[in-house]
Amino acid sequence: MSDSTRRRSGVVQRFTVDFGSPTQLIALSFVVVIGAGTVLLSLPVSHGDESVGVVDALFTATSAVCVTGLAVVDTGTAFSGFGQAVILVLFQLGGLGLLKQTESAE
Repeated sequence: MSDSTRRRSGVVQRFTVDFGSPTQLIALSFVVVIGAGTVLLSLPVSHGDESVGVVDALFTATSAVCVTGLAVVDTGTAFSGFGQAVILVLFQLGGLGLLKQTESAE
């Protein structure tokens, strides 16, 4: 560990994580949000009348975060209220990501 990341007394240590450029950070955040959305949409509590597979959950989460609105299953029947709420949150997070991208491009 370098001297710049710790105090000489050794009592307080500070760790920094470098995520690279802002573009890499935004791409990483999209991957993390899509992954979390896939896991949440794969849970049994997210399913409505029909079972949703992992690939369908991944596609739905990716579509929601990228704000395209495409779906391979009927969202109203395939997902419960919890699953629909997860999709709405993914739409909001994806929209904020687009706003952040345009802000950092200026």
